[in-house]
Amino acid sequence: MQRGDLASTPAQAVPRDDLVPPYGQPAGYYPGRAEPFTGPTPELRAWLYRNERGIDEIRRRIVQIKNGDRAPGCFGEEKFTCVATLAQKLAIADNYRRVDDNIFAEVKYDVNGKPVNGAKIIFEGYPANVGHATDMPSALSRYDHIIARENAFRFVLNLGPQKTVVSMLAKLPHITPLARTQEAYDKTGVYETVWAAGVKTCPALQSDEVAKWVENAIKPNSHVRPRERLSDDVTAQELVSNETSFCGRKFTFHTIKKKIRQGLGHETTYETVVEID
Repeated sequence: MQRGDLASTPAQAVPRDDLVPPYGQPAGYYPGRAEPFTGPTPELRAWLYRNERGIDEIRRRIVQIKNGDRAPGCFGEEKFTCVATLAQKLAIADNYRRVDDNIFAEVKYDVNGKPVNGAKIIFEGYPANVGHATDMPSALSRYDHIIARENAFRFVLNLGPQKTVVSMLAKLPHITPLARTQEAYDKTGVYETVWAAGVKTCPALQSDEVAKWVENAIKPNSHVRPRERLSDDVTAQELVSNETSFCGRKFTFHTIKKKIRQGLGHETTYETVVEID
């Protein structure tokens, strides 16, 4: 089956006893469980039940892509295939509490009948554990949650009129400009992001190719924008690259430094966001 037919394909039961946090798990799709994960609440179980057909279809496509029965890809594909593609290399999870932009968000309409949501999908990804799935932990330490947040990706899919992906944003787990060695690049998440965006053109793309492209094409063509005051307490400065083509897509890297006043001192935060068209 190349294109999932939800109306004619019976849904398999969604497991109810594997509701573990997505971080530290093998690559795959962990529905509704983006951090902060509060456990198998009645609300999460109800959300899983309502969306079990779609969840089953995403998991089916993950297997199809892995077995070579379906081509991976995001651009020009609808959201289920893009999620299944990213789930080849990451533990993907959306947040069931994000009622307007999770993967299964119900579309709402304004008084004129125009949709007010449904064109943007937001979800997280976590570095995959190459081993086996872990048992449900009895408790997770605060440190586990902090590490999960620091290592998380955030993906935004923008859908066109045909409900296929027309652009993407990806917030990477680590700051790309600081990477120099292959080991450092492997921690940034840039390879997984670029691979998913360009897999139709470059299916055999390797992490060292992406690292060399960023080092030799993105970094030399980046410039610092003037500092901007976002509020009385927050200023921001951005290192932005020129738009650069690679594997059939156009990429722009934004690394944003924010300085937040706290009492008599300041807190400085950084993030790298990749804009893909």
